[in-house]
Amino acid sequence: MAEDLYQRIADTLVGKFDVDRRDLGPDRSYADMGLDSVSIVELFVMIEEWWGLALPEGTPLPELTPARTVALVAEKIRA
Repeated sequence: MAEDLYQRIADTLVGKFDVDRRDLGPDRSYADMGLDSVSIVELFVMIEEWWGLALPEGTPLPELTPARTVALVAEKIRA
């Protein structure tokens, strides 16, 4: 599941948000990849819709990384 979710996030960052694949990294923050706050919120709305869950309120989205996002989703699924 983790690899599938990471790949889906990576593909979305490249395809929808025009992030260069060379700028992707599991431990790079979304802000460091060039996403603004609106794009980051849009990404997280998509992730919530994909998995039918709500991520924790107050999560500092610009500081999150794809790896941490995968961990958050896995936590919510196990809960």
